[in-house]
Amino acid sequence: MAIKGHPRITMYRGNYSNSIDGKGRCILPAKFRPLLGERCVLVNGFDPCVYLFSVEDYDAYVKEYIVPLPDEDDAAAKVKFYFYSSVYECDIDAQGRITIPQKFLDHANIVKEMENIGFSNRIEIWAKQDHSAHMEDILKKDIKALRKQTLHYRVKP
Repeated sequence: MAIKGHPRITMYRGNYSNSIDGKGRCILPAKFRPLLGERCVLVNGFDPCVYLFSVEDYDAYVKEYIVPLPDEDDAAAKVKFYFYSSVYECDIDAQGRITIPQKFLDHANIVKEMENIGFSNRIEIWAKQDHSAHMEDILKKDIKALRKQTLHYRVKP
């Protein structure tokens, strides 16, 4: 489903468990496949996870969030370098599988079991144990207080 007002940006949602085989392949959740097309883009996430974008959503994300970062600012330049250094475009095969290169599996601590999280304009792929620990950490903090701290980010019409 495209986000209203942003026809090229897809809205991914849902949480799906799956696993990686011995060749580094995983089957993408059936609900995500029609939204991705025949190719996708993998990028190391800022957390220990892998971001998976459709090609179009990757381009839109980069134009909105990465390109505007000023090269003259050291922190911004490092974020850009980190992001661009881990881009990998891959095909989705006829069975709905992708092969995830080892450097991405290592970054996300994925050995076998993983979680695919629909995260608005991307899919986040997490090692099952890291996803569980991340959720526990969030829930240990007062989720209502966290929500209150983020209300100022709300987009106003």
